Amino acid sequence: MLVVLGGLLLGRANMMTKFDGPTSKELRAAKELRALRIAVERFHVDCGRYPTKDEGLVALVLNPGITNWGGHYVNIIKPDPWHTPYAYESTSNSVTVFSHGRDKRSKTADDLIPDTPTKEDIKIKHEYK
Repeated sequence: MLVVLGGLLLGRANMMTKFDGPTSKELRAAKELRALRIAVERFHVDCGRYPTKDEGLVALVLNPGITNWGGHYVNIIKPDPWHTPYAYESTSNSVTVFSHGRDKRSKTADDLIPDTPTKEDIKIKHEYK
């Protein structure tokens, strides 16, 4: 009887985590996206511009030939938890770093986009590079 009851409780706990909050993959992607977004802002502070679309996130790891480049802003850029590269879009004055999410398609409901970091976030991270 206790085994059956324990199994039912465990099954209920597993169901609750699936529907009540983000999955571990979503949490990992959110953490990595936040780090990438802060790194992009640090690049912007040092270089006076965001990485171009052609440079992409690789400019956070390898100097694209910019004199004021202060990297390595990150050591490595891994794919997201669904094995898809993180996406990077830029204009002259704004950027978006995001994951396509579980469905691996852009502009769908499961895309993950980090908040813009605060100046304090950028400063703190920049002091410890």
